[in-house]
Amino acid sequence: MQSQLVRGLASAVFGAALLAGSLFSGAGSRASAQEPAFVLYGRVSPIDGVLPARVRATVGDVVCGSADVNRQPDGTGFYALSVVSAGTKTGCGTQFALIRVRAILGEIDSGDVAALAVWRAGEVQQVDLSGTLSGSFVGALPAGPGRALLLWTGESGVPVERALATLPRAVEAAYLWDGTVSPSRSYIVGAPTEVQRFTIVDSGDAVIVDFR
Repeated sequence: MQSQLVRGLASAVFGAALLAGSLFSGAGSRASAQEPAFVLYGRVSPIDGVLPARVRATVGDVVCGSADVNRQPDGTGFYALSVVSAGTKTGCGTQFALIRVRAILGEIDSGDVAALAVWRAGEVQQVDLSGTLSGSFVGALPAGPGRALLLWTGESGVPVERALATLPRAVEAAYLWDGTVSPSRSYIVGAPTEVQRFTIVDSGDAVIVDFR
């Protein structure tokens, strides 16, 4: 059964990669300006006893890729999807853009965020889905790009990137607010782990968020 799942995963990833490549193989200036898609794949576990039917990738509120979940005999599933670039669909992948991977349970389900990824042109990454991210920020968001002061109402000890994934907009940076905005308490989307200075958010924390 294990080898069967591995073969299925490999086949699905290969198929998604071929699909991604076909999107960019055409001749002409438009094709040459586009970047190759970012491919995600992985195992899917039931959520509250129900196996998701589909997986969807969004950047901000733009849908940039989706795929069916293939059910396995043991009740789990696997998926593979291509997340297209902004050159293919406006608002989609740019280098280091934050991707929200959503588990879709039904036909009219908008999907709960189950995982995060950072878009990288042409790469393939395994992202397993085993639950959904919970908690939320409270506060008014700017109409467009800008800054907001928000309150985290979820649990304490949540990684900042997971908390930011609950927001419906693309985020550029976040700062733990104590009356000032300081790089010493900052989280920059897409930056290496070693330069992040704000990594955990606790219940009741005030956070400054910069939106794209």
